[in-house]
Amino acid sequence: IVGEYLLNDSDFKYNLKGIVLADTIKKIDRYAFYNLDNLKFVVLGSNVESIGYGAFQECYQLEKINIPASVEFIGNYAFSSDYSVKMYLENDSINSNWEYNWMVNTNQNVIYGVKWEISDDGLITFNDNANNKYVIGYIGEKCYYTIPSDVYGITSYSFVDRKLTKVVVPENVQVVNECAFYDCPKMIICLVAENTPQRWNY
Repeated sequence: IVGEYLLNDSDFKYNLKGIVLADTIKKIDRYAFYNLDNLKFVVLGSNVESIGYGAFQECYQLEKINIPASVEFIGNYAFSSDYSVKMYLENDSINSNWEYNWMVNTNQNVIYGVKWEISDDGLITFNDNANNKYVIGYIGEKCYYTIPSDVYGITSYSFVDRKLTKVVVPENVQVVNECAFYDCPKMIICLVAENTPQRWNY
């Protein structure tokens, strides 16, 4: 269980940009991650069953979170202030047991039928309906990282680690969203392609 107000009284909350929960966690209590000012992404373990009332409320900069198929209950206002968050649901529909006001603006911000995968070196990816692979985040420990050649796109806030100094981007990457490389002041981006693709906005 992740308890109530886990980081609310900690200075650490102001620097936290990503959360990765282990597969052993089954319950996220109410207000567990309330008001984390700079949180950008959350990776939920594959066995989470319950997300409590207001669990991620007032995480205003939260951009993306996965909802595994194991989640049977989400309480009201779990994401009530997270206006820009994208919810990647592993299932193809919203569970009828989730409370009515579990988040804001479900029509625009929910992406169905998507399962996040985490590689051994910490790269988080998913495949879209056209089977194009996108990077959703990076939780590895390397300072130098080469993106796999089968990656098609890199989403916003995928790389938010200040330790990264060099990232090699293969020529197959066609899409890079805004702020894909965020708060990485020492990073050098090395492009294998001769020209930057048109759909890059990093």
